[in-house]
Amino acid sequence: MRSVATALQLDACRNKTAELEANFAALRRLIQRVSYPGELFERLPPSPTNPLLARDLQNNLEFGDAGSFAPIECRGSICKVLVNRDAGARPVLDVGWSRKHVRSRQVSRGVEYFSMHENIASGRDILQRVADKFQRSGAIERCAARFRDEGTLNTILLLTGDEMETEDKPIGLSFRVDGELVGTPLGHCLTAALQPALEATELPLVYRSASLLMRFPEER
Repeated sequence: MRSVATALQLDACRNKTAELEANFAALRRLIQRVSYPGELFERLPPSPTNPLLARDLQNNLEFGDAGSFAPIECRGSICKVLVNRDAGARPVLDVGWSRKHVRSRQVSRGVEYFSMHENIASGRDILQRVADKFQRSGAIERCAARFRDEGTLNTILLLTGDEMETEDKPIGLSFRVDGELVGTPLGHCLTAALQPALEATELPLVYRSASLLMRFPEER
């Protein structure tokens, strides 16, 4: 009985930890959204796709007398352009392209920051990748080899965006379970193994809310 009680306590701790981490991740995304582009740029690391974004912006900017003192640098969805303050002019951005791709622009001490629109990621695709990775990890087979409980565990993966935030649905990744295996050693083993897969998932800044049902054992 003590081992079962300990398993229940550990499972509750893992679930609470997952909820707190999801809320911290949501807070980080909120800070990114309300920060000025220049502040956000300095905090972001470069990524392999940034040169492509910089080249796209370069092709749609006309510098004229403003002149560019250095190549355009992009980090995340923020691009930094150094301009000639003495020229008294700002780079001219193609209007049509700007409407589609630029969210805002900010000027600060001879530097222009462009905040670019990001594609809204599919929440369903994100959850499917989480499910596929977990199913390939071998965790299900290891738990089934250790415990012989009968029944099914229905696990609903939830990806909740800011627009769907409620008291019982924290922003980010979470899951709920029901079925005969809830509260059994096998059920605890499966949910404990799923938790690291959720924690290791890096969410994009903007995504659509979604849900996905996983059933253990899988129906044949």
